Amino acid sequence: MKKKAAVAEQNGKQITNGKTIGIVDLKGCRCRCGHEWLPHGNNEPEGFERPRVCPKCKSANWDRPKRWERK
Repeated sequence: MKKKAAVAEQNGKQITNGKTIGIVDLKGCRCRCGHEWLPHGNNEPEGFERPRVCPKCKSANWDRPKRWERK
């Protein structure tokens, strides 16, 4: 038997199980190559373990800005 979710309405927004439905802020990572992703795991107090490399370009320096640009 499935439980029915308790749905209420507050100020015109639906609330399901105490959480409002809509836009949520997620903590993710952005590489200097421009790739953005949501890391896996919940080991650290921040909510995720810090990735070692960018999954797209495999750069170990994904979280550091480039020091200089080629001409």
